Amino acid sequence: MSSSSARLVCDFCSSTVFTFSACQLALAAEQGFSYTTQKWKAIVDGDEEGCTLCWILREKIVEFNGLARNGSKGPPGDDEDFEVRITYNESQLKVDIKMLHHEHVYPVYCSPDDPAAACISGRNVMWQVGSDRAFELASKRIAECDKSHPSCPKLHPIELPTRVVDCKDLQKLKLVITNGRQGSYVALSYVWGEPQPHSTTTTNLARYQEELDIRLFPKTIRDAITCTHKLKLRYLWIDTLCILQDSAEDKTREIARMHNIYRDAYVTIVAASARRVREGFLEDRDDPMEEDRRLPLWCPDGRLGTISVFDAWSYTPYRNPVDERAWCFQERAMSPRTLLYCVDSLQYQYITDPEMREVGGASIYGQSDRYVPRLPNMMMASRTPPDVISKEDAYALRKAWKDVLATYTRRALTDRSDKLPAISAVAQTFGMWWGPGQYIAGLWEQTLSSDLLWSIQGGSTDHTGYIAPSWSWAATVGQVSLDALRVSDILWEIQVCEAVPATEGFLFGQIKGGKLQVRGIVRSVIWDGEEVELFERRSEAMGYEVEGQNTTQRSSIGPIHLSNPDLRRSSTGIEGNTTAAFPNLVLAQATPSSSASVKPNNRAEIVKPFIKIVKKLVPCVTNRHHTPSEITAGKLVQPLSISALERIQDPGSNLTRTSQADQTATDVYLAGSITPSTLLTSPQTIGEVGEHLKSFQSPEVTSTSPLNEVAVLAAPKVGESRISRCSREEEVLSDSLSNLQLKSADDETTTKEFLRRSGFVHVGYVYLDSKEGAMFEKGFAIVVGSDGDSRLNGLLIMPAGDEGGQAVFRRAGLFVLNGSRNDDPDAPFCDLALWRTTAAQVITII
Repeated sequence: MSSSSARLVCDFCSSTVFTFSACQLALAAEQGFSYTTQKWKAIVDGDEEGCTLCWILREKIVEFNGLARNGSKGPPGDDEDFEVRITYNESQLKVDIKMLHHEHVYPVYCSPDDPAAACISGRNVMWQVGSDRAFELASKRIAECDKSHPSCPKLHPIELPTRVVDCKDLQKLKLVITNGRQGSYVALSYVWGEPQPHSTTTTNLARYQEELDIRLFPKTIRDAITCTHKLKLRYLWIDTLCILQDSAEDKTREIARMHNIYRDAYVTIVAASARRVREGFLEDRDDPMEEDRRLPLWCPDGRLGTISVFDAWSYTPYRNPVDERAWCFQERAMSPRTLLYCVDSLQYQYITDPEMREVGGASIYGQSDRYVPRLPNMMMASRTPPDVISKEDAYALRKAWKDVLATYTRRALTDRSDKLPAISAVAQTFGMWWGPGQYIAGLWEQTLSSDLLWSIQGGSTDHTGYIAPSWSWAATVGQVSLDALRVSDILWEIQVCEAVPATEGFLFGQIKGGKLQVRGIVRSVIWDGEEVELFERRSEAMGYEVEGQNTTQRSSIGPIHLSNPDLRRSSTGIEGNTTAAFPNLVLAQATPSSSASVKPNNRAEIVKPFIKIVKKLVPCVTNRHHTPSEITAGKLVQPLSISALERIQDPGSNLTRTSQADQTATDVYLAGSITPSTLLTSPQTIGEVGEHLKSFQSPEVTSTSPLNEVAVLAAPKVGESRISRCSREEEVLSDSLSNLQLKSADDETTTKEFLRRSGFVHVGYVYLDSKEGAMFEKGFAIVVGSDGDSRLNGLLIMPAGDEGGQAVFRRAGLFVLNGSRNDDPDAPFCDLALWRTTAAQVITII
């Protein structure tokens, strides 16, 4: 063995495993070479001296030794040896340590000019991506694809984009106005990352048609021109040079053609490694052979070669900056053939093979988590979709669209208004295949109910200006999924769903308005944003408890209409057994314990967090949410007068009211429903906090309204009993004087337990569009449909003002109701039959 090879392994391994005869046996995959290793201590020493085989043996013996010895841990004894079998195939090294009963496999590769290339097919990563060898390999892969793949674009004339860069002579570059000229061209996909001052505009267009000075442009643009020339192709399309950057009209027109620009390109160059346009992409990458372990290998022709061993199953690519950018998504997805200049190597991909491949032949494992799903071959191969598509093709299209949204919405945009334009090329292509169904702000008319049930992971609402209606995923920030909820039976009616394009006639671009009008089951609910749980008032979820003289019966309830003729005024206050029905946060009775107290030296520590919580929850007191019918009818009652509550005393209450400030603090606390429980045991402490509330109370909180003017709704009669519906003031009063018993200071109260005590029941779960906002939110649930017999799914909405006197709402998320009883007391349960029989209402969501 040569001295250079001997340094790769220790003397023992060199004289046993890596002799010519041993290597020939190891290359015979059906037999392999078996031998007895040196002692364990010598293996450890060999690893420390740099022997690759001793490193492999030591690592795996230590890793699996406990399993082989029935759980006995620790390294083998110094004098212990092992039976090992070594085998090669074309791209793998297999090491079978008999005692471990496990064969370990390592990918191996070599340089194409190494003697071992005759018997080892694995190749090293092409890290010199700008070398002549790299361009030679890239041209070879493109030619193989052109020859062997009927679905991929051929090197024949096709109508060129509006403008292209002529790269035939690097000394005489120019911008060409094609005017319908035909030819083959290259497209560039890259990250701008910064302004490009020498982009084409209406003022320099004429000059650029005469000459382009390559020295003016950032390195990525220069590298793309060089790459096109080296690949022996003439024309190059680059957005910064081929779109007039100061013309909104030209941008709109060219973006509308983007699906054809990338789909018709002979090859798309992806500057995947460049974080910004100035960086370029043709520089040498790190040489992986500097870190990979190497072994000698005697070849059958008598020559000694060198192979490298991956310390993994196979080559795993790094994440590329281009995989983080939204605009680059459709450029890659629409390209039938791509050449990717990645962070660590040169790779390629084409539509007939969804996997990325390394131009040098290195195996690739573990795609980037921003991996671009390939569009179905049928979409890329044909410009004329059939009149009718099969069920299999329809399923493939639907799945592909879900994958597109999930991947695209993980990516970043510099300008949020590009949310829909940056995927317009892909959307247009899907639109060709799905037929005449309209594309509406990112949703499809023919699958609209399902599309509206999108969910978002870890997202937020987009506050950077109007992007899309709240019912469109484009209005949010975060990864979108269309698989969160399903409906097998649609229970609502979509009356209107429309989006107004910013550019007339171009449905796939920016949106300046839209609305969704539906008729369906609507009920008031409250949800916990942290635990993503949905609640409904017990009286509404289970029906009223109607008390007669000796019996208790149940009666379901319907929508509330303040214009109902049964509504009447009472001069004496509350009639009957009132139960609040508006979707407001509970105002619960706090019953302090006479024996409880708060130590004076701890009082300040308790007051501080309480004030912070109250500041956040004060708006909950003044939030005037009503049923959709009430809002639509304009029957908005006056806000609560907290000061008036001081004059009311519930006979069943043990609450001692010490001052106006005490009661104000108590009621504000009760509106929020969360605070350190130690505060609830001391009216004196609450009074202390009340003094601090004066500086931030809402003007609405201190407004006055006569409490004796109460609206009462006639209920189904049971004997002489009746059920009362109360006004806003009476509802708050009823809640605040309930019999809720809060836990003591040393007890922990969960959200579900608190809401249960407050008269709510847990009926389902929610998927929120935004994690921002208060812990508790209130609004309405609109049923979209059912998923089997035990689930109802739909949208959560909240009031969003009015338009032309008509109340409108915004989407807040999704909900799912559970109609199956469970022994677990924490599991949700909803009376689905009661929901299904609720009268339908018409709602407008913007």
